[in-house]
Amino acid sequence: MLCPNGPPLLTRLSRLSRPACALAFSLFTLLLPACMLPEKFKARIEYREDASYSYEFSGSAINAVAAWRIKRTGALTDKDRRDLEEEARKMRSNPDVKNARHTGHGRFVLESSGSRESGESTFLFNFLNVVTDPLTGVTVIASNAITEQDWSRLATLGVRMNGTLTVAVPSNAEVLTHNATSKPFMGRGAYEWKLTQLEQRPAMTLRFKQPTSAAEPADTAAPAPEALTEHRPTRILWPMFALSGWTLSILILLAIERVRAVLGGVIGANAFALGDSDEVPLQMQLINRNYMNLLQLPLLFYVACVTSYVTQTASVFTVVLAWLFVALRVAHSAIHVTCNNVKYRFALFAASNVLLMLIWLWLAAQIAAR
Repeated sequence: MLCPNGPPLLTRLSRLSRPACALAFSLFTLLLPACMLPEKFKARIEYREDASYSYEFSGSAINAVAAWRIKRTGALTDKDRRDLEEEARKMRSNPDVKNARHTGHGRFVLESSGSRESGESTFLFNFLNVVTDPLTGVTVIASNAITEQDWSRLATLGVRMNGTLTVAVPSNAEVLTHNATSKPFMGRGAYEWKLTQLEQRPAMTLRFKQPTSAAEPADTAAPAPEALTEHRPTRILWPMFALSGWTLSILILLAIERVRAVLGGVIGANAFALGDSDEVPLQMQLINRNYMNLLQLPLLFYVACVTSYVTQTASVFTVVLAWLFVALRVAHSAIHVTCNNVKYRFALFAASNVLLMLIWLWLAAQIAAR
């Protein structure tokens, strides 16, 4: 991580970046000498839809050369300790470094975070390197490679790793390949690596479907609304409109049946004074009951649709679930006001409730992922 060998990396990154966008992680590049071995840490990169990103690292690391020297001689010299203190001071001169402190025996406590616009590069400790090709929009995040000879030497140091790497991507970023320990549900959210061994090398290839130019500000590089084929927040509103229309249709049907019954002398208007009395025909009671059903749990459906629209988390999966919910409620109403088969009616009602729960769970997951 703290290797000063920055320029050779660019040559390797340029090879990785063609022909598609590559995102290759190696959080523990160990080119001896003067490099860090991460031990217990958490690292995260979070991309936004305009290809800007934020990043952070928090944890501990050990200087590989110091560890090797301690293993051979049993202790560090005063000069070694002064060099390590100076190394920490130089790291703290970087504005992105929030904390860099040598705690003794070659170990450091490190904390860094920052934010970059689309196309801006980052060489943070040479532990997390981000490079973007301004012409192709290709982004590469990587650290230096490790030779077999370095691995054989490092294996004898007994350094134990316990780290977590998380990479969050928006819906307009296409993940081509990855070797993450776990991936987001339905392809959205964050990819995560549980790192317990030095030889683990997280890797991911990533391409933005709407790349922005590094020379343009994010607000001017954003595509026009009509070009956003992957994110159309208004599509979640149509299932809500459809169910509202169906509810109004049942209300109109109920009104027609009541007026017809009163004008035909079947019942008097007072039969509806306190709701449906025993005098009201069964068919009319069923219509009224179904109308009340459409004003109960569907209220949560409307709230979910509006929340999804406001938070801009309306994915294709959400919209499909919403339309399925509407279809089940329409089918439930049709059976309720006609044959009133309780078995079929209950099955449709239960299925729609399961879908409603899935909609809310998915909505919560999307908001949490942001």
